[in-house]
Amino acid sequence: MTPEQVQQALEVLDLRERTFCRLAIYAGMRPGEIIALRWSDIKDGSALVDDRYYKGQQDAPKNRKPRTVALSATVQRDLAAWRAFAIADDALIFPSENLKTPIKYENIWQREIKPRFEKISLAWADFRCMRRTNSTLMKAAGADPKVSADNRGHGIKVAMDEYTHSTAEQKAEAVRKLEDLIQ
Repeated sequence: MTPEQVQQALEVLDLRERTFCRLAIYAGMRPGEIIALRWSDIKDGSALVDDRYYKGQQDAPKNRKPRTVALSATVQRDLAAWRAFAIADDALIFPSENLKTPIKYENIWQREIKPRFEKISLAWADFRCMRRTNSTLMKAAGADPKVSADNRGHGIKVAMDEYTHSTAEQKAEAVRKLEDLIQ
């Protein structure tokens, strides 16, 4: 997604869905990590990722390593607004209707996010795309590749080979630099 598409996507979502998508796009979190978050995991501008839900079962993070994920100011702002609906400090941030289990991210995608994205021709921008967007735009913003990979819970090779794509502007700049060097 381009920065403009990210802004467009977030503008059409309600607070819960916008917060969920910001965690995927800005923090680079996996959906199973997002739905496992509890309010007690949020401290000092970061989130502790020490578990996830995968295929309905609570599990360790994908790489089996807990990590602290930095949260942007807009993620923190949306979380603070969403916190008004929390029932307790140890409660899930995104509970299902019974408030004891996490929401299924497939449901939030199918029922709430995808229909809104379809209206703005962004239905292709699923959660995997959001994590790739995080990687690609972090690189475009000049973030240290290792630091951004650590935030997503990736090794640097996976981050660069599978998740990060060069933008058209970056490619044009690289070609311009080569031309300047030669001339």
